[in-house]
Amino acid sequence: PPPGAPWQLETSPGSITFTGLTTGVLYTFIVYDSLTGCSYFETATAPIPTNSTLTTDTITANNITCTGNADGNVSFNINNPEAITINVDYQIFDSLSLAPVGPIVSGTVPAGGSLSVANLGPLPFGNYYVLITETSGPNAGCSNVTVPFNITESAIDLSLTASVSANENCNDLGVITA
Repeated sequence: PPPGAPWQLETSPGSITFTGLTTGVLYTFIVYDSLTGCSYFETATAPIPTNSTLTTDTITANNITCTGNADGNVSFNINNPEAITINVDYQIFDSLSLAPVGPIVSGTVPAGGSLSVANLGPLPFGNYYVLITETSGPNAGCSNVTVPFNITESAIDLSLTASVSANENCNDLGVITA
């Protein structure tokens, strides 16, 4: 069956127009035939174009520390090649549902410099990207996205059983068996 995303019906045989797509995102389109139950997947050849000149790099996904904690996060740099300071808003989105995750955060990227964003989250297990929208400068209103990143967690709960095998005395060290 099709995933639980909103589906659009074709407007005429064999065609559909998508609106409201996010600039910078590379979309994968799914055609689902409800009569046969078959699906066809096609990834676009390029992301939705943007006029934003901002770029991102040094993207580091920090995974969940313990199973069930939902405390993953991401760190990255926003780079500004322009000769003026640019104010930005940025927010994490779920790559599959395209739903926002967490609040919108504001920052300032200096002229010809970078804004370092550290430990943006917390995030549960999933696939994400960060949408960066320029709120000032010549491209105000334009946006770009980071490359997609994954937050993972161990599938197995860590458990430990330990016992004292030998106590420490003046001549020997203690021993613990785990």
